[in-house]
Amino acid sequence: FLYGDADLNGIIARLNAFEEAGVDVLFAPGLPDLDAVRAVCSSVSAPVNVLIHGKLAKCSREELAEAGAARISLGGALAFDAYAAMLETARAIKEGGSFDALKTRGSARKEISSFLPG
Repeated sequence: FLYGDADLNGIIARLNAFEEAGVDVLFAPGLPDLDAVRAVCSSVSAPVNVLIHGKLAKCSREELAEAGAARISLGGALAFDAYAAMLETARAIKEGGSFDALKTRGSARKEISSFLPG
């Protein structure tokens, strides 16, 4: 699905082949919705990793688990969210002329720094 192959039955067949070959976790990135997640997860016995993408970004962890997802991947979503926050702050500095926008995430900055060595 991620690269334009919308043949769910074909994808399930390939996942079954991977499972028969002995993989530990199956991954079909780009599944379009919960119905597709359910279809994939109910068609294989190995755990399925689901990429949060498109409509799936509106689902909760609980909904994904109920659909059968054993693992959830975010791909680049966290990085893009960080880039969006950086862009928003840069625009506020450019358009407003002050650096007040840098202060709004001060507590997050301290928390992130606590994870870093030194």
